[in-house]
Amino acid sequence: GGLTSELHSISTLLGSVLKKKGTAQTSIKLFHKETEGFASPVKNYTTPAKHQYRDEEVEQLRAKLQQEEVATSLRKADSSFLQVQLVQRDQLLQEVSKIVEAVEHRQVQLEQENLKMKQEWVRSLALLKAKDTDISRQMALLKSRDAYIEKMDQLIKNRDTSIFDR
Repeated sequence: GGLTSELHSISTLLGSVLKKKGTAQTSIKLFHKETEGFASPVKNYTTPAKHQYRDEEVEQLRAKLQQEEVATSLRKADSSFLQVQLVQRDQLLQEVSKIVEAVEHRQVQLEQENLKMKQEWVRSLALLKAKDTDISRQMALLKSRDAYIEKMDQLIKNRDTSIFDR
């Protein structure tokens, strides 16, 4: 944008200076040839001081153009470097995006597995409590039967001893 227009204006200015220099000399030469038959030919209207000034101006413009070309070259190199960096960044972002997507997918799987395991644990815990309750009931029943058997044993022993007592 701005750099290109500046380079173009410098180039145009340099071209116009060179064109003026060449056109003036050419027109002077042509005019001089046409007037050779006259007693006093038309003199060159540019003085050596003007030529030197124009030459200096041309050199300054060339130097400025060269500086602008170097600056443009550096900007292009910077732009190319940054473009490569952007491409690499985009590739990294795509890779990271794929990794994040895979991690999210795995996270969903793990959460589902975790939920199933919790549900299984709750069912197992409920079964364990039911078994524990059943075992406690059976233990109580065994104790009461043991107590009954013990009483019966006592009765039988008492009866047997009472038979001998007679």
